[in-house]
Amino acid sequence: MLLIFSSLWSQVVPTLEQDLSFTFSTSMRTVRSKDPAETIPIGFDFGGRLLPGETLTGLPVIFLRFYSGIPDANAPAMLSGSPAIIGSVVLQMLVGGVENSRYETEARCMTSSGRVIAVGGIFTVIDAALQ
Repeated sequence: MLLIFSSLWSQVVPTLEQDLSFTFSTSMRTVRSKDPAETIPIGFDFGGRLLPGETLTGLPVIFLRFYSGIPDANAPAMLSGSPAIIGSVVLQMLVGGVENSRYETEARCMTSSGRVIAVGGIFTVIDAALQ
């Protein structure tokens, strides 16, 4: 499963070729969820922030912090491996998390024109059986 928040859903699906759940986009901060036992990618869709002809470059920086619910002092440990750029989407693997907690995450990436742009959102960790 891939966590995806996007107003550009139809543009993301053919590119990623996976079971898509949510992507964070620039126009929408929708709350979605993951099970604490899952290891899944989360997507950050920069398509709405790029200028014509502009692309994402370099290594994106991903931030993740506890937002609300059961406290998680080790929230950044949910980030697994390095982020990857696929077109206008940045992917980052997520592991674990504290059940019944909400997390805020943000990706920042350099563009081919030298701008730094950010996309983020909030997600919940909850047992899949309770969804």
